[in-house]
Amino acid sequence: MVVKHKGGNPVNQTRMGKLSKRKKESQAFAYLPIGALLVIVVAVITFGFISNEGETKKRTGNLPQAKINELLGRFKELSEAGNIESMKAIDKKLYGVDFPPVLPVLAKGWMNIRYQYSKIAVRYLHEFIKEYPSYVDKQLLSNLGYLSLELNEKKQAEEAFRSALEKDPNDGELMVALAESLRAQGGEKMEEANAWTEKAAKHDRKALAFWKSVREADSYSDLVNSDVVDYEVKYIGFTPKHSNDIAIVDIPLKSSYDDTVTIIASNLREVVQKRKPLLVRGGSDKLWPGLKFWVNDAYLKEKAGKEYVYAMVDDRYLKGFWSQRRLMRLEDFINNQERYYLTSQKLAGNSAFQPPLRGNLSSDFKIPPLLDGGKPKSVNFWFGNGEKVSRLHHDDYENLAVIVEGRKRYILCSPAEAKMMNTVGNIKVILPNGKIIYHESDSSHGEHFCLNSIYEKNVLSGCVDVEAHSGDLIYIPGGWFHQVKSTGNPKHKAVNIW
Repeated sequence: MVVKHKGGNPVNQTRMGKLSKRKKESQAFAYLPIGALLVIVVAVITFGFISNEGETKKRTGNLPQAKINELLGRFKELSEAGNIESMKAIDKKLYGVDFPPVLPVLAKGWMNIRYQYSKIAVRYLHEFIKEYPSYVDKQLLSNLGYLSLELNEKKQAEEAFRSALEKDPNDGELMVALAESLRAQGGEKMEEANAWTEKAAKHDRKALAFWKSVREADSYSDLVNSDVVDYEVKYIGFTPKHSNDIAIVDIPLKSSYDDTVTIIASNLREVVQKRKPLLVRGGSDKLWPGLKFWVNDAYLKEKAGKEYVYAMVDDRYLKGFWSQRRLMRLEDFINNQERYYLTSQKLAGNSAFQPPLRGNLSSDFKIPPLLDGGKPKSVNFWFGNGEKVSRLHHDDYENLAVIVEGRKRYILCSPAEAKMMNTVGNIKVILPNGKIIYHESDSSHGEHFCLNSIYEKNVLSGCVDVEAHSGDLIYIPGGWFHQVKSTGNPKHKAVNIW
């Protein structure tokens, strides 16, 4: 089956998507901005590195080129594994070497680790800009801007995004980022922020998606490119016939741990094969008895208060996308939870558990054998105060959510209904298992967001509408679109397993 999809040429790559594509380059230069990369690679291969006159450098260290390449490649591997102590040892060897790729690679490695190490990445990028100005391109400046926003360095972020836009005045995503750095400063900056956001919507479909999703404004719909791209739907899984068409299983009150695992696992095997959502009512107290303590914020602060997390700024206080991420300790988040929302962390490393679940809280949440084979990709803690509504989107991986406190209303839509969702990316094909492939995609998460809002449009054909309460579990098949409204009294907490 072929359907028509609104959208123009394939959407621009996001910053992380662009970085991931560079894995085709040598490991030594994997994180360097592409414009600088070409210049340096030619210089190294043909002549050996030749310094440009007029560059201000303080680096005088030397190592054989092969050794530098080896260490940079090793540093990248250690960053992906989250091996911080070994990273520090290589950083110490490379930091003073006079070779342009070193600082961006070190910065990107520490940026992958994030949290307190993000400040090191920012410092290295500033040093690179000062010492090797002729190699600075848009991508490096935009990375600096995004990192600065996450660290709440609003003015520094504004300066970085302005410099990046000087190199590419028509980049809509950068316009959105600049607008958010201005909006974060508030006051007299707000008028300019709004002007940049409206300008962005005319240049970039993805920028429009972010703007529209956080403003809930339909007035920009006429700005979407109306060109048509064909895509093929091969999906053969379940599609609901009505809004209550979801598998439901109730866990008996007197069930033991083993009984609960058996009941949930057998039902999951059936629905995973069918690609059908599943609501498990009750049972989390049997699998994770320690979760009952998580409703007590004092317990969370005692067990994990010093751990670093990234929190999103509540839209009631700061509208926007990129500028929402803020770095803080968990205890500071809890003390100011009315202003923030704790979501997925995406920290590199060998463990699927994301902060604050890696430390003392890990003893309260062990993964039972619910799914046959395979290990979880990521386990995250979600914590909010007051009503929160997610953007409509889909994920490539299976999702099992455990409601710890409060309740969540899920609207789940089959991949077969993608034509109604108006995805940011241009769909190429929907596979039989529901996975959605985009044109020229490198799995950038931005493509998976949608311009439509199910709550606004009340689009329920091919969708189910279900509410999960404290103690419940819900399974969302990979590829299924979902929008989630979280509420509590006033808090709501959950753990999701991808």
